[in-house]
Amino acid sequence: MNAHGCDYCSLRDNGRFILHPGAVCLYVKDGWFRALADIDYVYRRCRSGLRENIKFLMKMLYEFRSRGYDAVAVCKDFDDDLYIYVRGEVGEDTVKYYGLNVRVINSGIEEFEEMNYYMDRVDGIIVYEAFDQLLEYAKKRVER
Repeated sequence: MNAHGCDYCSLRDNGRFILHPGAVCLYVKDGWFRALADIDYVYRRCRSGLRENIKFLMKMLYEFRSRGYDAVAVCKDFDDDLYIYVRGEVGEDTVKYYGLNVRVINSGIEEFEEMNYYMDRVDGIIVYEAFDQLLEYAKKRVER
């Protein structure tokens, strides 16, 4: 266990994973960011790991939308397996993002929520903490 009390941080620290272990999904519904995650299983004692993964998924969602995908959600499994849920037909079944494979799944938001019913809702405060951290990072990059 590391200093933060998270048994899973060491899996990332020793190079086994690129991202903090733990499943998490990010999507936009009714104009709001929402997230689902395995809170009790992994993130209960690692709010920073959850925020880091949400920030990564926010960047991923924006990137794929800028590439022209009608992305409704992005997810990561416990390990570094990534998924993008896309409305409409897409030619690829796998795409790359920062060297990682991303599986493309054809799905609307309702189907996505039904497929991930078993995951816990992430408190909106945590989601927007991640969003605020991304904004601060972007401001610092612009100021350089």
